[in-house]
Amino acid sequence: MLNKESLNILSKIAKIIKNNPDILVVLEGHTDNIQIIKNNKYGYIDNLDLSLRRSAGIARLLLNKYKISQKRIIVSGRGEFAPLNNNITIEDKNANRRIRVLLVPKISELYKF
Repeated sequence: MLNKESLNILSKIAKIIKNNPDILVVLEGHTDNIQIIKNNKYGYIDNLDLSLRRSAGIARLLLNKYKISQKRIIVSGRGEFAPLNNNITIEDKNANRRIRVLLVPKISELYKF
């Protein structure tokens, strides 16, 4: 669940995406290093699965709320393998639970001949 600040940021990102039809959106999900418990209530397999579902949730918001074309969205997951912090404190772990949004020019737009 996104907090109000995150929803405001996503709204601004969506506006940028809509105003620039020649960019793709890569949503990169991340987790902390706490291993997923087997048979958990959410059905996550592991941190890679959690990170993919995290980025897919943002993709659904962009698709449904902001009407961004699915053709422009790439969902990816990095699991716990690209942390911002060392995962020692709860603050570190919280910072590592994130989505990174990359705005990438479409290749066809870069190489017009």
